[in-house]
Amino acid sequence: MSYQYIPVMLGGVLGIVFVIYRAIHYKTVFAAEEAEYKVDPIREEDSEC
Repeated sequence: MSYQYIPVMLGGVLGIVFVIYRAIHYKTVFAAEEAEYKVDPIREEDSEC
């Protein structure tokens, strides 16, 4: 019996699971990234000369 296909099958299954996980959680990840790089309009007005 050959076990050469097991790593390929594991990689395929884990890849599919990872893609599904990212598709489900993309809104929370993007919201966190957007909040980190958001520009505060009040501070932007104060910095103008």
